[in-house]
Amino acid sequence: MTMIHPDAGKELIMPVIQQALLQPEIWGRESPLWNHPFLPTVSGKPMAISRALALLCRGRLLFFTSHNQLVTALKGRGTPILDLSQEFFAPLRVLFPSAVNLDSLCRLQPQPPSRLRYQADSLLEAVNRLLRKKLKKPTICLLSPGLRETDFFNVSLPAAPRQKNFFFPQCFIAVNPPGKEFTELSALFKINQPLAIFRFLKALHSESLLPDADPQALLKKAARHLLHEYRGMKK
Repeated sequence: MTMIHPDAGKELIMPVIQQALLQPEIWGRESPLWNHPFLPTVSGKPMAISRALALLCRGRLLFFTSHNQLVTALKGRGTPILDLSQEFFAPLRVLFPSAVNLDSLCRLQPQPPSRLRYQADSLLEAVNRLLRKKLKKPTICLLSPGLRETDFFNVSLPAAPRQKNFFFPQCFIAVNPPGKEFTELSALFKINQPLAIFRFLKALHSESLLPDADPQALLKKAARHLLHEYRGMKK
């Protein structure tokens, strides 16, 4: 009797999954394919394609290709995480293009807010202080040395990672320490603190990163607040 290797089934099913995602009309809405648990997760309990697509539409589909601290910190939080570490499932990275890549997020290495040790930290602390005052649901800006290709990046996870021995907030704006925007704003902060803070907020607004229903109104409030502070500094 010929034994079939357990992984052989995965090789056979992947083309079916690919076709279903690329050409769903072939299978039709009533096909049992959609609700069969094909997709591997970190918990070991497979996920159905329909469940993955529903999570994807809500921006809550997470995946990883190699175990890392962030995956460990999120495991057990009730949010399914696709395990694409096996080569059979590598094509799913392309078929779920807007899924949250936990490998990339872990590489951001967000740094905890400091106690004004450096001028750069002072700028971020001032910005965060203003955001706490003006936003109903405050967010924080954190230096993230792993951010390489852009100045800012918005991070929003569907669940809060366990932060024992690992710092990673559920929501924050990653800031590239050597990025052009932050470098220029840090230099300006040494000369004119309120103006640097306001331009920082404008930079976030230009990237659609201000977490507010009316960012223009927020900028106006921030401008009035900073102008009042500046006048106080001049006295």
